[in-house]
Amino acid sequence: MIRSCIDQFDIEAVRRALGSNAGVIAEVVPDIEAVVPDLKPPTAPGDPDSGRFRLYDAFDTFLDVISREHPIVLILDDLHWADEASLRLLEFVVQEQIDSRILLPGTYRDTDITNDHSLFHTLGDLARSRLFSRVTLGGLDVEGVSKIIEVQTGANIQQDVSVAIHAQSEGNPLFVGEMARSLNQEGLLTGDTSIDLNSLKQRHPEGIREVVGRRLSRLSAYAKDVLTIAAFLGREFSLGQLSAISTEQSSDELIEVLGEALSARLIEELPSEAGGYQFTHTLIQQALREEL
Repeated sequence: MIRSCIDQFDIEAVRRALGSNAGVIAEVVPDIEAVVPDLKPPTAPGDPDSGRFRLYDAFDTFLDVISREHPIVLILDDLHWADEASLRLLEFVVQEQIDSRILLPGTYRDTDITNDHSLFHTLGDLARSRLFSRVTLGGLDVEGVSKIIEVQTGANIQQDVSVAIHAQSEGNPLFVGEMARSLNQEGLLTGDTSIDLNSLKQRHPEGIREVVGRRLSRLSAYAKDVLTIAAFLGREFSLGQLSAISTEQSSDELIEVLGEALSARLIEELPSEAGGYQFTHTLIQQALREEL
């Protein structure tokens, strides 16, 4: 972020924003040494907590000063991959910059966030801010699927192909991209090549299998076994069906396992049926079936 300010803003404005904190920030952003001549290293902090607070405060002050001259939109992508120190810095800045001209949109995959994930706790803390807002993004529609394929491959595909890919991917942008890449590599998106629409239902590109596989790998072995049984029951299944098949496990044990899968966003409860569940994506169900 500071590197972007150095590249885009007037150097004098950047120097003013850095002020006496230039040496502190330069410890993690060495580019500052080229902006501030005769930079002197800061005194050593008394303890790690003091050093961390000094760094957070330096970043916060920089943002506060620079945003007075230039409103800032700071996009934080893939927050599910952020380390704990970065998330603590985000919390600090949000708390301190309530009245500043800074917009902080962040994105994350909720399928990667469990109750013990650092971001889960950060989101809980941020939700206390009066300016915090959460926007849930749904799947793409057919038109959106066509647009992604056109942008990624340059192909202007027929409507029935877009509809088929949309049905298989359920509008998941990542899955759409992987399917488009796979089809394009095989030369199936060229204008003079026809696609067997029925075969798309059986197409699971390697990238999709890897994504689903990573999510399944976070489950305990027992939970994965139970979900594999559920996968053969269908996209939708019930606790009663699992209890009838898994006779060695009690209902309480099965509920605990299903809770693990719910936290991982692999399944979701059916609001219309008590004890009913469904896989959040048909590709998860298919991956479990194929692994057996």
